[in-house]
Amino acid sequence: MKYFLNRFLTLTILITSIAFAQTSKENKSAILGVVLEGGYTNLKEANGILGLQFKKVKSDNWYEAAISLAAFDNTEKQINQISTDIDFNNLPEGFQFIPFEKQIDLSQSDYLRITIVSKTGKNLFTANFKNGSYKGIPIYSNWITHPKYGNGPSVMNPEKVTAGVDPAVVNTKNLNVNYLYDDAYPIGKQDNLLWYKTGAYDPTSTIYDRGGKDWEEQALPIGNGYLGAMLFGMPGKDHIQFNEETFWAAGYRGVQEKVPSDNVNKKMGEGINGFMNSGNVFVDFNLPQNPEILNYYRDLDLNTAISSVRYQYKKVNYKREYFASYPAEVIVLRYTADEAKALNFSVKSVSAHPGNIFVNNGVITITGKLKDSEPYTGGGKATYNQASDLEYCTKIKVIADDGELINHYGNIEVKNASGVTIIITSATDYDPNAFSINADGKVNLDIPQFKHKDGIQFAIQKAENRISNTDGKTYEVLKKEHIADYQAVFNRVSFNLGEKEASKPIPTNERVAAYAKVIKGIKAGESISYLKADYDNLNTHLEELFYQYGRYLMIASSREKTLPATLQGKWNQSVAEIWGSTYCININLQMNYWFAGEANLIDSGKALVNWIETQIPAGSLTARNMYNASTSSYHLDKQNNIVFTPSKNEAENGVFVMHTKQSINGQTDLTGSTNIQSPGNTAFLMYNLWDLFQRSQDKKWLANQLYPILRKSANFYAAYLNNNKVKTEDLKQYPNGYFYTTGKGRSPEHGPYQTGVKYDLQLIAGLLDYTLEAAKILNIDIEKQQVWNELRTNIEKPIELGTDGQVKEWVQETNYNKDNNGKDLGDPHHRHISHLVGLYPGNLINPQTPEFQKGAKIVLQKRGDDATGWSIANKFLLWASVQKGDKALELLRYQLAQRTYSNLFDFHAPFQIDGNFGAAAGIQELLLQSNNSNIYLLPALPTLWTEGNIKGIIAKNGAQIDITWKNGELETAKILNVTGKSMNIHYRNAKTIQLLVDGKWKTLKAYKGQFVLPKNKAKQLFELKF
Repeated sequence: MKYFLNRFLTLTILITSIAFAQTSKENKSAILGVVLEGGYTNLKEANGILGLQFKKVKSDNWYEAAISLAAFDNTEKQINQISTDIDFNNLPEGFQFIPFEKQIDLSQSDYLRITIVSKTGKNLFTANFKNGSYKGIPIYSNWITHPKYGNGPSVMNPEKVTAGVDPAVVNTKNLNVNYLYDDAYPIGKQDNLLWYKTGAYDPTSTIYDRGGKDWEEQALPIGNGYLGAMLFGMPGKDHIQFNEETFWAAGYRGVQEKVPSDNVNKKMGEGINGFMNSGNVFVDFNLPQNPEILNYYRDLDLNTAISSVRYQYKKVNYKREYFASYPAEVIVLRYTADEAKALNFSVKSVSAHPGNIFVNNGVITITGKLKDSEPYTGGGKATYNQASDLEYCTKIKVIADDGELINHYGNIEVKNASGVTIIITSATDYDPNAFSINADGKVNLDIPQFKHKDGIQFAIQKAENRISNTDGKTYEVLKKEHIADYQAVFNRVSFNLGEKEASKPIPTNERVAAYAKVIKGIKAGESISYLKADYDNLNTHLEELFYQYGRYLMIASSREKTLPATLQGKWNQSVAEIWGSTYCININLQMNYWFAGEANLIDSGKALVNWIETQIPAGSLTARNMYNASTSSYHLDKQNNIVFTPSKNEAENGVFVMHTKQSINGQTDLTGSTNIQSPGNTAFLMYNLWDLFQRSQDKKWLANQLYPILRKSANFYAAYLNNNKVKTEDLKQYPNGYFYTTGKGRSPEHGPYQTGVKYDLQLIAGLLDYTLEAAKILNIDIEKQQVWNELRTNIEKPIELGTDGQVKEWVQETNYNKDNNGKDLGDPHHRHISHLVGLYPGNLINPQTPEFQKGAKIVLQKRGDDATGWSIANKFLLWASVQKGDKALELLRYQLAQRTYSNLFDFHAPFQIDGNFGAAAGIQELLLQSNNSNIYLLPALPTLWTEGNIKGIIAKNGAQIDITWKNGELETAKILNVTGKSMNIHYRNAKTIQLLVDGKWKTLKAYKGQFVLPKNKAKQLFELKF
């Protein structure tokens, strides 16, 4: 019965009480309603009772009592009765649900009578309950797949509201308003601001649609890394959909036995272990249908990370503000009006997961277990897979400046208030350190991994701690703390493209539409086209904004102590998102963080590093079980053979590997299918680590965290490559008569499944380069360095040119994408361009290898311009890397025109945040490129970016750089040399520059096309005039 109750708790209907309706305002303990099994509204149709809705007032002291529930027919004859004892002293104060573990035949019932009698025989409560309603049941459970009460497997477009959820609460289809505007319309500054003249509204979608236009295209995101929220801003019913970063389905189900290297673990994978919606909060003003709203304004200010809404209704001016506080770990909402006592609304929460809800002292608390995993399988469907391990607690606190707060079951009513603050937070019992490998080298799968030993109590305490961070603080104090924390990070970098002519301010959605009008969509393989005059006149404000929006989204979704950003950052409306809203490491997760270090967001990058560290123990099992790579020391013998010796020193000799689809709970096995297997993916992640070190130049961080991870990855690839050593007679390419290659995989996500894919080879070659350099910096692991040198020297050629002059994707490629029989090897216009990772983010293809750069350009030309949003961002970035700025700008503008929603979310479709972050990286690549001591200023400046500046970005030697240009030419640069080492400055064909050091100007002449800034003291500031 307990299982029955928990599983169907929210598939229920409340039977309201006639008696209670007469005494609802009395502050006394009371039964508020009876919850029927099955979601029925009629007593006679129900098969039983699940429990009671109850309000407990502490002063009543009911303690132990007997509850009697009697069924009567229409002649008032009692036809059935059940009873049970309850210790009310154990129930929390407030509104809540009491499971009632009894069944009763209601087929002949006309009404129910609830009686509560104390142990001494005193009658404490009596009420009759008759017809049912949805009132006050704002949570739902396994409705998606339940055959009777749910909607079957469809999650994309559910046909009806699930039983157990008040249709009036979740109805957003009738929220449209009549927008009116006059000369008093509030138009403020335009820099770093997204703004709109309407709310986020889509009459065709519901809150359950994973891709509703209101959520995906119009709502605005706020976040603090721990929590994310999407803001709709409609006047009549404010909708806040929120996510907490640890709401991930299922749990660890890793392989514990030896398996082949192409084994697919069907118990884990994208969607099975997916990131899920946490819930929704509705602030319902109960306005009439189509009200007249004057001067509606909605914005997101990137300078403060505060969103606001302003409008006038019936001559009262209303204002809302929203932000997500990193210091407090909460979401904060503020509602005010310019007329005293004008605020009247209800605050209602709809959890995305089954659970119990109670309300007390202005706080809504929901506790439960995350819903069953519903992996997306394509075609808008999801199928039940397995139960989830984690439990959760959500809290919504309502604080009124004045007026009255009234607690109800499942919601809080605000009456006659002048100002109201709402605080939202949530947590689960996820524990990144709760992963245990037994002495036999296996994990006990009977014990949930990555779950705190205290279970639900841990989640409750974490949520309570987060709420308590706001105790004693006014809204203004919370706001001031938030702005100070955010601006300390955001203000490190500024970017503008020159002074704009004064013009009428344009809402952001209209700016995007203006780009789409000029730059039309094209087909695969085609090149972008446009009327040049219209193209040249596009307002570059949107391009500035898109870069800073990328930085904003990174700060909002990834901070040092949080988890890293997923495919959708920390914003997801679905419980069965396509691709699971997961960590995809064949480019997407890496692309998220490519720009972070250069954008002066190294602390955001630390979230990625910390997450990788938590997944290594599971990855060590995968390495052992799939690839026979285990913890071992190794060295070269006299014949240059690599000798491995088993070791117990996990810190120095440990190994790990990760496959394409990752989660927060040890999903390191190969999942999905071999179609997405790429052995180099783990090495790809290591590029991010090395970039973060190069930008930070933090040797302590390198020694304590970054290098130990790099080393474990290199340890794995040492064993992996050694197991794939190949003898050859091609002594011209391989004079030692052998080479090391990779096992079977694919160039993501197309082409033949084979050994030696160029994508894998380039990534592993780069990893060996970076790990060797790190070991030399730390003067450590001399024997390992010898092995890594042996592998790097003799690895199969990572970059080769085909007969078209192109960089080859496969060793057998002759002409572009063809084998020697003229047959296509893959999709010639595929979205992935994986064999150019050596160009970016790697450095195997660089200005010192012009033939490879030319080969990369040929690949880009033949691939065509059209693709998914993130792929267009990648092409933009790659064109910038080969210093073709005008072509790169075409791709950026095409992305804005054809792959960007009005809220500036990039889309695949659906929304994918890596496109936003990739575009930010591309903009940086236009303006600054670097490689160790070489710094290239304005290497790919587009012709149309005639003037501008960028300040605070960081080169790969840690130098912090400001650049200003005018009339298309570099004017000044300031370089803060963090390390004090010499560096080489490159700028086109400049012959001399003026150099200011320590207050003295001198002329510096170019040497071999570069200017050498001499070795100096650490943190020396150089100023250059060109």
